[in-house]
Amino acid sequence: MNKTTLLLSVLMSAILSACGVNNRAQSEQNKIEGDWAVSQLGEADRAALTSVGMTFTLNLEEKRFGGKGSCNSYGGEVLTYDAKTNTISFGDVIATRMYCPEIGFEQTLFATLREAKRYEVKDGKCYLYSEKDTAPLLVLSRP
Repeated sequence: MNKTTLLLSVLMSAILSACGVNNRAQSEQNKIEGDWAVSQLGEADRAALTSVGMTFTLNLEEKRFGGKGSCNSYGGEVLTYDAKTNTISFGDVIATRMYCPEIGFEQTLFATLREAKRYEVKDGKCYLYSEKDTAPLLVLSRP
């Protein structure tokens, strides 16, 4: 094998490896991005939480999140996201200012999003964790 062929082989291997890493990161992004339903929020009553119908949408290309809380529409900025380390963090939540009896769920959701630092997507659900906790702060399901 001459030097040119060897160099070309090494170069092609490096390019294909880089594409594989990028595809893996893109695949991971696709798993977390999109529309979700809030299915578990800390210790909240799951039946009551489900009846409220809160949603969460993640758009990583625009670095934005948002959804429908128990009373209000909300949104904010994704501050950090890294598919390799499964880390994510959210900025302050902005929301409309209507009141309803279930506003406690919404307030808990907003506080939980500020605490979230890690995520895991498995079995069609997205689990958000604080930096050190092993129990999820928030569980999202596909609607």
